[in-house]
Amino acid sequence: MDGASSSGSQTVTVGLGALTAMVVGSMVGAGVFSLPARFTERTGVWGTLGAWAVAGAGTLTLALVFQTLAVRRPALGAGIYAYAKTGFGEYPGFLSVVGYWAIACTGNVTY
Repeated sequence: MDGASSSGSQTVTVGLGALTAMVVGSMVGAGVFSLPARFTERTGVWGTLGAWAVAGAGTLTLALVFQTLAVRRPALGAGIYAYAKTGFGEYPGFLSVVGYWAIACTGNVTY
């Protein structure tokens, strides 16, 4: 044998790139392929198209907000914390980031 135990357990390391790819792959796979199919079964085609329209409008609105903030305040570091801290103070900025990440993690887990 080559030094491995007879039970077959070996230590395998996974790099940051591989872990990131696994997370992105699971999010894309869950969100793009399985979720719309289940949603269509319950709401029909029009419900699905309406939900995509609402989600698309929300995403576009958020992108336009960040674009406007980046144009008006180019010296700020990009990100929710920098904008919220400048506008409302350090503690509200912190709360906005914690809330953002809590919702993002909750959303990914519920997929």
